[in-house]
Amino acid sequence: KEACERGDATTAGVQLDLAVQSMRQMEALIRELHADALLRSSTGEMKVVALDSVITAARMNLAPLIEARNVTLETVGLPTVKGSYTMLVQLFINLFENAIKYAGEAEPMIRVRGLSADDGSTVVQVADGGMGIPVSELETIFQPGARGANAAHLPGSGLGLAFGRRIMQAHGGSLSALPADHGAILELRFPADR
Repeated sequence: KEACERGDATTAGVQLDLAVQSMRQMEALIRELHADALLRSSTGEMKVVALDSVITAARMNLAPLIEARNVTLETVGLPTVKGSYTMLVQLFINLFENAIKYAGEAEPMIRVRGLSADDGSTVVQVADGGMGIPVSELETIFQPGARGANAAHLPGSGLGLAFGRRIMQAHGGSLSALPADHGAILELRFPADR
């Protein structure tokens, strides 16, 4: 306020950017706490869910960020799965936020594709063109509070992927990170119909 009153637009702009960044960090933390609350209160009721609608809802939740960063989000062959719509939306919000955050200054590119596995399970891969995950940390990044060594300089709580894994475990599935030459590939594996 004082900077605006002094006519110092540069300082006011910097302070406003910092306030927006702090708000986004708080919003991400609230989403992560919401995911934890969902997991703790879930009744375990799973229904058939179209992942197209899950991705659409996640995209709508992140619309201001997606627009501000000029994100390209491509989907291919998304299946239906048995699951909790609300939990899955939260999971994809977390994955997309990470992909956007770790893209650096580049315009983020996120690809989501569905695959069938030989064992009858359904696989969904979320790939991005960001800074990637060091091979030595492909498992440790799923521990609560863990952050990749190459991402220590960026804001975040280190809870998003831990909650994501817990969401997939609540679905009888798994969430893992795959080695990639460029960017990150996260793989969601849903069990075969029971």
